[in-house]
Amino acid sequence: MIIDAHADISGFLVRQAKSGHCMALEEAVLPNLQTGGITGVVNAVYLDKQELNTPKASALRQIEELRRQIDLSQDMAIVTSAGELEAAYQRDQIGVFLSLEGAEPIEEMTDLDVFYEAGVRMIGLTWNGANRYAGGCAAPHFGLTNQGIELLDRMARKNMLLDLSHLSDPATDEALERFQGLPIASHSNARSYADHVRNMTDEQLRRVAERGGVVGLNAISLFVSELFPSVEHLQRQLDYLIYTCGEDHVGFGFDFCDRYFPGPKEDGFDVLAGPELAYDFQESLRLPGRIKDKIAWQNWLRIYETL
Repeated sequence: MIIDAHADISGFLVRQAKSGHCMALEEAVLPNLQTGGITGVVNAVYLDKQELNTPKASALRQIEELRRQIDLSQDMAIVTSAGELEAAYQRDQIGVFLSLEGAEPIEEMTDLDVFYEAGVRMIGLTWNGANRYAGGCAAPHFGLTNQGIELLDRMARKNMLLDLSHLSDPATDEALERFQGLPIASHSNARSYADHVRNMTDEQLRRVAERGGVVGLNAISLFVSELFPSVEHLQRQLDYLIYTCGEDHVGFGFDFCDRYFPGPKEDGFDVLAGPELAYDFQESLRLPGRIKDKIAWQNWLRIYETL
């Protein structure tokens, strides 16, 4: 069993559907997840520049398209809790959680109810830039706004997860101080091992762990190593995360950009080529089996039990 806490599937499906490939989930996504042994995945609703012109409608369109294609499949199911994920697993289905990668779709505070009803259980306040809620890692001097604080309070009352990945350092530190719910970092690495603004400081990593959260190992090369990123460096990133956070607070959040945002081969981002390699990577880890199981699925399952 493997849980991947971050995959940009729904946006990929919408883009593929616009180009006439209306069964991309069954044809291009599902086989790779199955080959890689992935039994649970978090679909991140990420909006491109054009979609940000109509964020709420665009996000709901992505969720609608994902649900349409899942309904046509016998091998996947939308889930909102650990119990539903385990039930899907017993049916030999891949469980799919929903997350917002950027809170722009919440145009009014009451829209949180809309997305909760649509199945969203996790939210990252922003992507790399700044918005009405918080500063992202590309806006390093911006923290939480008053609207961001209000949104965190509303999320906590709904028992939703706060995803810290992509937030600026001030916003991350403030959110860890103010958010009354459970914080996670679905796809972030250690800045001490790879000095990139998208990665987290040791202090931030420790605070996520102290709050009971989990940090997901990211396979994007820029976040893995400053040298020549390789699978060996990805393993070492994982070792460092375990060393810093503890074995109960690390999981996978691979973020396979090359697969869901394909471009020229020389522009590839990922250390692992795609989700079909997840099982092989897990097996390659120089860790006892009990720790492999924690990293692969048990730690994330414990988080989802709080939903």
